[in-house]
Amino acid sequence: MSGRLPNIDPEFIVLCQSVWMNESGFGIHYGWDGERFNNRNDAIKHGWKLRGSDDFNIAQTYGDDLIWFGWMDQRIHEDEDTVREIAEAIDLTFDPRWYRLDYSKATGRPIARADPRPPLPASSREVGNA
Repeated sequence: MSGRLPNIDPEFIVLCQSVWMNESGFGIHYGWDGERFNNRNDAIKHGWKLRGSDDFNIAQTYGDDLIWFGWMDQRIHEDEDTVREIAEAIDLTFDPRWYRLDYSKATGRPIARADPRPPLPASSREVGNA
């Protein structure tokens, strides 16, 4: 990876979705109240206060970049185009290099992978073992 995450603390935000529909179609609207939290649990408490239920999403940001999207502490693996649309809808930016990383549920910091390369297919590993 050529870019590095900035040396700032991650923040967590609450995203609320609403579905709209009219004669030309339907879609999803994403909203954010602008509140930022330094830990996931405070963001979750805020979401419960806003919605009165668990009908909200938690997102993680570094500065103004949306880097993680999920429900409570479970990542939702949306495709990058969808996450880019969500970021734009709430006036944040999106960098796919950061979205592809894994983050600690406890701290929000990136988790180092022992080997960043994907594993080889079984057929490739078996070559020469016959």
